[in-house]
Amino acid sequence: MTNLRPLNNHSFFNRGLMDMNDIIDSFFKNDFPVSDLTRTSTFKVDIKAEDDRYIVEAELPGLTKDQIDIDLHDGRLTLTAEEKNDVDEENDNYIHRERRFSKMSRTMVFPDVDEDAVSATLEKGLLTIDLPKIREEEKETVKKIQIEERK
Repeated sequence: MTNLRPLNNHSFFNRGLMDMNDIIDSFFKNDFPVSDLTRTSTFKVDIKAEDDRYIVEAELPGLTKDQIDIDLHDGRLTLTAEEKNDVDEENDNYIHRERRFSKMSRTMVFPDVDEDAVSATLEKGLLTIDLPKIREEEKETVKKIQIEERK
C-alpha cells in the first residue's frame, strides 16, 4: 500500500483531458494555427500506371476549371490550383473580416507520354488527367545519322 499516490493534474489519466483542453484553447487563442498551413498548402494526388496510359487523379473540392491550370512540357506535368475568397459586403459594421488566397502546385514527371493526346476532366472536385503513353513503334530507339561528304 505504500505505492499509492494521490491523483493530481499531471497523472496519466488526466493527461488526455489536459491535451483536449489545450487544443480547444489554442483554437480560440491563435489567429493562424500551423495545422491550417499544412492542411491547405497542397492537394492529394493519386497516379495509376496502366499498360497504355497513366491516370492522374487530383482532389480539388470547391474549385472550378478556371481556377486550375495544367501544363505539360517535356514530360513534366504541373498542376496549379488558385483560390481567392473575397467578401464584398456593403455593411461596414463588421467586427472581424478575413480574406483568403491560396495557391497550390504539384509537379510530376512522365517521360514516355504522348503530349498531343493528353486529356483532362473535372467532376465533383475530382480532376482526372489521362496521359496516354507513346506506343513502342512510335518511340525512336536509335536514330541513324547520315554523314555528308564534302570535297
